[in-house]
Amino acid sequence: MTVNAWLWIGAIAMAIGAAVQLVIGWGPRTRDVENHYLLHLFVCLAAMASYLVMATGDGAIHLADGGPVGRDFYFARYVDWSITTPMLLLGLGLTAMHSPFRRWAALLGVLFADSYMIITGLFAGLSPVGSGQKWLWYIVSCAAFAFVYIGIWGIFRSEAKKTSEEAASLFRTNATILSAVWFLYPVVFLLGTEGTLFMGDVPTAAAYTLLDIVAKVGYGTFSLIETKRKAARELAAGLIPDPDLRPAPAAFHEIRAPARNEAVGDEAIETNERPFGTRRRT
Repeated sequence: MTVNAWLWIGAIAMAIGAAVQLVIGWGPRTRDVENHYLLHLFVCLAAMASYLVMATGDGAIHLADGGPVGRDFYFARYVDWSITTPMLLLGLGLTAMHSPFRRWAALLGVLFADSYMIITGLFAGLSPVGSGQKWLWYIVSCAAFAFVYIGIWGIFRSEAKKTSEEAASLFRTNATILSAVWFLYPVVFLLGTEGTLFMGDVPTAAAYTLLDIVAKVGYGTFSLIETKRKAARELAAGLIPDPDLRPAPAAFHEIRAPARNEAVGDEAIETNERPFGTRRRT
């Protein structure tokens, strides 16, 4: 097979993945299901656009290093990863914390580390093969990657335990899958045409394509299905309030009472003295 054939496989797989996500998430749903549905759907759509650009001859530049004929560097992959990996991380964070506002600064910190990893990885890929500059950027990118893992298995995992045992169990499964797949990306970089040239153009393209399909289509489908199953069990147990239904049966507004952080009684409804996090039906 050729490099272009693998790029077309990636584009087709992402299109199929987007269609699958659309079907799975269609219809009434809860807030959690809607969050994961939209995130994984747009991950597949963004990746499909990236692969389509590369398969049609764009999204790459030819660099003179890397052998007598040079090498093609697919910068479109990094544009894809800069969009899709933060979205996958956000979905993982929502599984752990239910709400992005519970520890929003920590969540943003992990997302920033992920973006930093992709940008510095781009610099490493653009640097001449065998140069000290390349390996400097590679080390910096891997350091940022390590911080992402700390965020997943430190911050996110501890928050998932506080959410519920079921949320913690689903988080551990999702985090294990995503962490294992993501760990292989810097390995492919190291061995492929962007690193030591141990792997040629076709094996490198094949490895990246297969990893992307697993991380975005396979993992995304699994995560959405398991989130729907978890939501169904919570609905059956009466654990999901009306405002978390999509569509919600009525409009709800969150109101912060001045200088009040503790829970207040029902009598506060008439005076709008509910703390942030409680809701008033309108």
